[in-house]
Amino acid sequence: MLFHRYRLLESVGDRNPWRTSTTEWIYDIADQNDALIVAFHRHPGAGRIGWPHAHAHGAHELASLHKLHIPTGRLSLEAVVRFLIEDLDVVPRRTNWREILDRHEEAFRVRRTWH
Repeated sequence: MLFHRYRLLESVGDRNPWRTSTTEWIYDIADQNDALIVAFHRHPGAGRIGWPHAHAHGAHELASLHKLHIPTGRLSLEAVVRFLIEDLDVVPRRTNWREILDRHEEAFRVRRTWH
């Protein structure tokens, strides 16, 4: 599941009159049976955890992993797609996926206003 909330802001001194600002994201990654593997969240105002974090789904004797809020920092959607392809072996639709992700992630890095 992908949920991405943003605001549209008037830009001052930029070449574009408008810019977007991400305010919230939920990127839940599940297997083909809809069992969650990992979830990346940032949902300020929706409880006590407003900073970017991940939930790992699985079992461990010391902790219920899905209840942990593992800090991640700011996360681009491109980084999540790269994780799907490189680490979870999702087959990309395009052969030039790496070039496309690199280009768009660089634009994200240059234009972001918080890290």
